[in-house]
Amino acid sequence: MTITDKSLKKNLDILSKSVERIASLVSNLLKYTKNYWMFEKEIKFYNFFEENRLYFNELTGNNIKFEIDDSCKDIMLNIDTALIAEAISNILSNANKAVAKKYDLNISDYKGSIIFRVTKINNDTLKISIIDNGVGMSKDVLAKAFEPFFTTEEMAHTQGLGLPCAKGIIESHKGRIEITSKEGEGTTVDIYLPIVKGGLDEKNV
Repeated sequence: MTITDKSLKKNLDILSKSVERIASLVSNLLKYTKNYWMFEKEIKFYNFFEENRLYFNELTGNNIKFEIDDSCKDIMLNIDTALIAEAISNILSNANKAVAKKYDLNISDYKGSIIFRVTKINNDTLKISIIDNGVGMSKDVLAKAFEPFFTTEEMAHTQGLGLPCAKGIIESHKGRIEITSKEGEGTTVDIYLPIVKGGLDEKNV
């Protein structure tokens, strides 16, 4: 292979990656602006969870602990399963990066942790909490966490749409999302989704 061929291949690789990034960016932007179709269906939360357990494990390198209250297993949700899985995966990806960054600090005896905790509130709301003990966020970064295209210096290679997309998806399901974080200690993202009326097994109430 000549130098010209190598240069051409390198340029084509760069172009290909740029096209992929733009396609992904546009896709995420459409989700953020809610210009997308939703395919909602009633499904037991636990069935949704089992369908995505391996995927969530892979996103965190199997560094995740699942804590699901027994009372939540028969709860019914009316959701677009693909979109909710994407929202959760965006949050898990951020948590995994936060833990990895803390490992980079070479803190003695540090053991990274990500917890996926599910509880119910007042029999009408399902709460999914994603808790990590990574690097956390400063107050300034936390205040801008849901702003589209906002990234920190360390996240300059990302598109800055993960959390805004997650927020848009959750709100389109008449839910809400909240973040609490402390720099150096970790972050908790709470997702609240409405339970389908009459979908909760009364035996678990």
